[in-house]
Amino acid sequence: MFVRAQRVAAALALAFAFVFTVVSGAKAAKQAPPMASIVIEAETGQVISETRSDELRPQASLVKMMLALVVFDRVEKGEAQMDALIRTSAYASQTGGSQVYLAHGETFTLGELMKAIEIASANDACVAVAEGLVGSVEAMTVLMNERARELGMKNTNYVNVHGLPGNPDSMSTAREMAMLARELIAKHPGALKWSSTVKDTFRNGHFDLYNTNKRFLENFPGADGLKTGYHSKAGFNLVATAERNGIRLISAVMGASSDRERARESARLLGTAFATHDRRVVAKAGDLLPNLVYVKGSAHAYAPVRIAQDIEVFAKRSDFEKIVLEMASPPKLEAPVKKGESAGLVAAKLNGKTLATAPIEVNANIKKASIIWRFWNWRTPRPTKGDLMPRETAKASK
Repeated sequence: MFVRAQRVAAALALAFAFVFTVVSGAKAAKQAPPMASIVIEAETGQVISETRSDELRPQASLVKMMLALVVFDRVEKGEAQMDALIRTSAYASQTGGSQVYLAHGETFTLGELMKAIEIASANDACVAVAEGLVGSVEAMTVLMNERARELGMKNTNYVNVHGLPGNPDSMSTAREMAMLARELIAKHPGALKWSSTVKDTFRNGHFDLYNTNKRFLENFPGADGLKTGYHSKAGFNLVATAERNGIRLISAVMGASSDRERARESARLLGTAFATHDRRVVAKAGDLLPNLVYVKGSAHAYAPVRIAQDIEVFAKRSDFEKIVLEMASPPKLEAPVKKGESAGLVAAKLNGKTLATAPIEVNANIKKASIIWRFWNWRTPRPTKGDLMPRETAKASK
C-alpha cells in the first residue's frame, strides 16, 4: 500500500513538472524580446551607449514625434498657422485609444490640438490635425515617410498618424527614434514646452490633460521630454531627453515591460551618461599649434599658425587626456602671407576619430623673397624638413 502511494505521488509530481514546464515555456514564448535602447548627445549626435539599437520594433505613439515634426515644419514655412481652426470629422471623433474625446463638429485651433497630442498623446487629435492640414490621414503619412527618408531613417515606416497597432505596423529602431528626437528638438525647441508640461487643460479648462511621461518628468533632474508609446505588441516605449549644465542627452527605450520599467531604464541610461561624460574646451582661440608651416615663395620661411576659435569637445571624462590636435592636412601657403590669413582646419581626435574641427590662421606676416635673395639663392634647395616643422625645432636652430 505504501509503495503504491509512493508511485502515485511520483507520477503526480512528474505530471506537475511537465505541466509547469509547458506553461512556463508558453509564457516565455509570449514574452516580448529584450529592450532595445540608445543614448546620444543632442548637439553632435554622438552615440554614448546602445543595445540592440538597430532592431526593428513597433513605434506605438512614438509615431507622434514625426507628426509633430511635419506640422511644426509647415508652421515654420508659413504653410500652416497655430491659430488656424480645425473642425473634427466623424472619422476623427471615432478614433480609439488615448484621446480627448473630440465630438463630430467640434472646432479647435491647431495649437490646441497639438497641445493635446504632445501632452496627453491624443489619437483623435492626430487624425483631426492630419485631415485639417493636408486633407487625410493617408496624405499625412506620405509626408511623414518622406520626412523620414530626408533624415536618413532607412528602417522607419509610417502607416498611420497616431501609432495604434495595425497590419502592417509603424516600425522603427531605437537609433532612428533618437535621430528623430534630435531633429525635432534642434529645429523646434518650443516643442519641449509641451513635452515638459505635467498637467494642463483642454476645452476651455473643462478637460484635464495629463502627461503620459509624468513618471520620468517628475523623477529625473533636468528632464523635459519627450514621448511615450505603448500597445500590446510594442510594449512600453519612451524617447526621453534631459539637459544638465548645458549638455542635452537623448535616450530611446523600446519594448519595456511596464511604464515603471521604461522610466527607470531611461533614468539609468541618462544618469550614467551624464555622470561619465562631459563637454570641455580642449583648445582656445589664439593657441599656437605645435608645427610651423612652410611658406612657398618666401626666403624658406616657416609660419606659425594659431587656432581661430575655441574647440569644444563632448567625450568620456576619462578620455580627455587622450585627445590630440592634428591639422586636417598641411596647408599650402604661398608668400606673401598676412597675419590672420586662413590656413585650413585643425581636428581634435580621439583614437583617430575626429570629434571636432576648427579653422586655423597664420600668426605672422611672411614676405615674398626678394629678387636679390632669389638670385643669390636660386640653387639653394628647399628645406628638407618638409611642409611642417615643430616650433621647438625652429627655436633650437636659431
